[in-house]
Amino acid sequence: MSKEPKHKKGYTWTHHFDEWWDRREAGFKAKIFCFGILGILLGAWGGIYFGYNRFERKELIQNFVETKNRKIQESDKSIRRIGYKTPHSPAFQNAWSSEVRPGTED
Repeated sequence: MSKEPKHKKGYTWTHHFDEWWDRREAGFKAKIFCFGILGILLGAWGGIYFGYNRFERKELIQNFVETKNRKIQESDKSIRRIGYKTPHSPAFQNAWSSEVRPGTED
């Protein structure tokens, strides 16, 4: 009994692959199948693992920035409460300028 052609257009690359695949033994096909499943599982595990690490890193950086900003705000509040002059206050605006201020002439 003759084999019916699977591809009616002639010899295409799918036809060559199909013929090549039919000539392989069952052990080879099982190995390919196992490596495919293993690759899919490793890819899924890697995606979850590295995605979680990226999420944790973003959260850690965000917490660090929030803590830093909170410390800066708390230090500004304590400076204002104690009464120190900050470099942004008007008393420090011309502290290092070379112009003579009234009342300081020799």
